[in-house]
Amino acid sequence: MVKIGEILEDPYKYKCAEIKVRGIVTEVLSDYVSKKGYVYQRFYIRDDTGEIKVFCSIGKVGEELKRVNIREGMEVEVTGSSGVYKGEPEIKGYYKGCPRTIECKVRVIRSVAKEGEKVQEKEVHAETWSEEGGTEIPEVVGVPDIKIKRELSSRVLEKGEELEVTILLENTGDGEAEVYLTERLPRGVELLDGETSWRGKIQPGDKKEMKYRIRVLNKGTIILEPTEVEFKD
Repeated sequence: MVKIGEILEDPYKYKCAEIKVRGIVTEVLSDYVSKKGYVYQRFYIRDDTGEIKVFCSIGKVGEELKRVNIREGMEVEVTGSSGVYKGEPEIKGYYKGCPRTIECKVRVIRSVAKEGEKVQEKEVHAETWSEEGGTEIPEVVGVPDIKIKRELSSRVLEKGEELEVTILLENTGDGEAEVYLTERLPRGVELLDGETSWRGKIQPGDKKEMKYRIRVLNKGTIILEPTEVEFKD
């Protein structure tokens, strides 16, 4: 295993050394295009031992590029084959003397948000390949995260008194969700106004508020069952 910053005694002997690096993306560079027209996505990552430049083959000029969405500040793990450039290990999808098909995997450990954007922390897997044995990269789809809160008065109500109930729904994830929300009213109350169910789509970072008002008909203990929420991404 070659470590970041390690100087190899015999660079030619270790042209195809396997390497696995985990660190923070410090800089995202412009694409590099080789003389043969192959396009490489480039970025720097740093861990506690130093900094390394990453090359991932993402396709050829004129073709659809298999790009990995890399941002500064992300924590990523990169595995692949390392070559040597000016005495420092360098991860590449292809290096002279290596097999022509070398896999370069990028695993996002912790994502970051752009200004005004919310990003849920999760692992995202993406792969890039060299010019032979290529494969399509599945689009990384965001995952919704639905939070729900019910607000109402905690005081004891007498027969005939009214109560307003507010349901707050929020999507704190980074994917759209289609939501079906239902409030089941207990016996002993009547609905005066408002809605006790809602169906619709909620975008990442958006909130939905639903209100209704009920009247207590009888004396005794009334229990509001938990709100039923179903959603699919």
